[in-house]
Amino acid sequence: MKNRNENGFGAVELLIGLVVAAMIGLGTTMLTQQTLTVNDRTHTNIATTTQVENAGYWISRDAQMSEDILTAGLDSQTFIEFGWTEWLLGQDSIYHSVIYSFANTEDGVGDLMRTHWSSAGENQTTLVAKYIYFDPEDTDGSSLADFANGYLNIRLVSILGHDTAIRNTKVSPRPGFAW
Repeated sequence: MKNRNENGFGAVELLIGLVVAAMIGLGTTMLTQQTLTVNDRTHTNIATTTQVENAGYWISRDAQMSEDILTAGLDSQTFIEFGWTEWLLGQDSIYHSVIYSFANTEDGVGDLMRTHWSSAGENQTTLVAKYIYFDPEDTDGSSLADFANGYLNIRLVSILGHDTAIRNTKVSPRPGFAW
């Protein structure tokens, strides 16, 4: 005789348990995948944003020091040029030139380099930003610098993968100084 008070699970109960466990596992897998995807997108967004902000900072800083600004008539890899004189009392003045140019470009995206020359011998080239898009033929979507009416207008575009960051900056001369 079969005892109706047997302990254990029947086939239907085991099947329901397996389905519930599979649904929990699938949900966990999907949540993990979504978290990793969002994390990758966030990292890319931070990288592009940081690059354009860093480039904007350095260009604005040099523009504020500058007496001469060139944005037109430059070669295809040069973005902008600055020049200024550091006047020293009782000593020879120091002349500075800063050129922002592009290196390691592929499809218009490359490294923005800052080359600083000084008559005092302090010459150096520094990587300012990566992933900056510059194509002189693409005036609508590319990074550009325009010096007009006493203001320097800069648009910086950074592209990494499918993510794009754009920053527009209007630089005015330092107080008491005119370009």
